[in-house]
Amino acid sequence: MLPWLIFVSFLGGVVAYAILIGIVGARPVRAFYQRHELIITRLCGVMFIGFAINALVHALPGLMPNEA
Repeated sequence: MLPWLIFVSFLGGVVAYAILIGIVGARPVRAFYQRHELIITRLCGVMFIGFAINALVHALPGLMPNEA
């Protein structure tokens, strides 16, 4: 059963990527991105900085030595 599950998972991934490429490659989406490229890039940067801060906030308590 496992080989069949792996094959179906792979096929699902290929179909998902094909759909994503079709949507991103559509003319309206490309035009929107080209018009708003700078703000989209900046928002993505802020989002990744937020992810980093969130990871640090959750990791720091485990990295601090226990005071007993």
